[in-house]
Amino acid sequence: MSDIGPVEPLYRRDGAWFIPAPHTASPWSERTQHGGPVAALIARAVEKTLPEGMALSRLSVELLGPVPLAPLRVKTEVSRPGRRVQMTSAEAVDGHGQPLALARAWGIRTLAEPLPLSDLDATAYPPPPGPGASPHEPDLFKGIVGYPHFYGLSCERRLADGATGSPGPAVVWFRWRCPLVAGEEMTGAQRAVGISDSAQGISWMVRPDRHIFINPDLTVTFWRAPEGEWIALAARSRLFPNGRGGSDSLLFDQRGDVGRVNQSVLLDQAPPPRLTAVPPVSDVITSPANPKVKRLVRLRSRRHRDGERAFLIEGYRELSKAAGAGLEVSELYVCEDLFLGVNEPALIKRLTEAGARLQHLAEEPFRKAAYRDRPEGLLAVAPHFPAGLDDLEDRMDQTGPLLILVAEGIEKPGNLGTMLRTADAAGAHAVIAADPRTDLFNPNVVRSSVGSLFTVPVATAPAGETREWLRRQGVVPVLASPDAPAPHWETDLKGPTAIVIGSEQLGLTPAWLNQGHPQTRIPMTGQADSLNAAMATGVLLFEAVRQRSSVS
Repeated sequence: MSDIGPVEPLYRRDGAWFIPAPHTASPWSERTQHGGPVAALIARAVEKTLPEGMALSRLSVELLGPVPLAPLRVKTEVSRPGRRVQMTSAEAVDGHGQPLALARAWGIRTLAEPLPLSDLDATAYPPPPGPGASPHEPDLFKGIVGYPHFYGLSCERRLADGATGSPGPAVVWFRWRCPLVAGEEMTGAQRAVGISDSAQGISWMVRPDRHIFINPDLTVTFWRAPEGEWIALAARSRLFPNGRGGSDSLLFDQRGDVGRVNQSVLLDQAPPPRLTAVPPVSDVITSPANPKVKRLVRLRSRRHRDGERAFLIEGYRELSKAAGAGLEVSELYVCEDLFLGVNEPALIKRLTEAGARLQHLAEEPFRKAAYRDRPEGLLAVAPHFPAGLDDLEDRMDQTGPLLILVAEGIEKPGNLGTMLRTADAAGAHAVIAADPRTDLFNPNVVRSSVGSLFTVPVATAPAGETREWLRRQGVVPVLASPDAPAPHWETDLKGPTAIVIGSEQLGLTPAWLNQGHPQTRIPMTGQADSLNAAMATGVLLFEAVRQRSSVS
């Protein structure tokens, strides 16, 4: 018997997210999850969509790449409902919303009264010797992998046939040592799917310390629901020198055969060195009281941002857009324990090669420095970039009739950031914050723009200078006003246009309204008499896009 004590659940819930334990790790990398727990989590989500009396019949999982040892969630959709059969689609995504695995499953109803066909057992596959027949507990990766991993820690194993210490087919019984999700009991299908991804590991053909053999997919077919704690996998793999192969396995419980497992296999030599940007451990800041951490906290304040002429950028997507736009990043602070994906090291490498100074933080000081509730382990300091009207002309694409967004007196940084993001989505040529009551470099502007602050040409200026600049560019201001005579769909937005939006509290000031510019309104047919400034921006910008598309 194993002397391993209690093992914590593979995942704990945090709302819709599943937080993996360290022993969900793959034997190929301690930074990525084994496919078994991920597939079992998908099976769990699929089973919750099945109506009463229907059981999981087939699950096909496409693993789109390494699944990081980071929070993930599973989304499902019933693609084909039915009383006797149902198809469900599922998708596992990371914290950036990027898909990690796609799946499609069939459920088939189970008859309450079995059909009178007693001779069907003659077609059954002969069952292997039971788990009590051998005390041996094989671990293919023992001595090779020096960290807790799924194959070695999460399940007890008993060898029923073959020899996992040498290449070739093998039959191994598995019994889970821990729940899949904290506070939940696993179903037979979840237990079986979770161990099915180990088929190659028990029927290996090449040494795992010299080669990798990874499956990009997993298909499990059940002809009945597995029963009891022990599930056996009778696995056989075939690999070829061309770098391809597959495995074909049978699933058993102690009553007999329950299904089949198939995998495609990628074969290659030992993996290349893992891309990393980790500095010496001695260079990691561990104290929240460190002066560098305190400075990062101070940069949330406009006074300190203006004093240093620097601002914060937090998050993978925001920093990716900053890097793509060629923005200078002077300092980069990282905490690997908080990464949500596997692409962070490549971004770190890109930013440091461009000149960013790298500093690692432990989790506690990073959480203090970060301004997000759910930090992603990436925080940077960048110098203010030029944001005057003259700078705007150098950055703007002059293709087609200009479409400019002017936001006057916007006081909420979240609104301004969302307006930038909306302008980016609509293909606006530029955004001008006229007489803003917040600054462009507020952390919430950066966050709510999701990096569009760096991709859309943007400027700040007084309202008078903004109107004069628009006049020189030949751009007609169109003012959003609830008192305008014409609705937005009757207002001509096809020519060079600046859509001018005022603050939610005060609307546009007389400095705009008294200039004789054309006005437009968004009709309100319900009880509400106004829209959020960012929402109004989207309505008017995409009306301009619609009109211009119909012309072209």
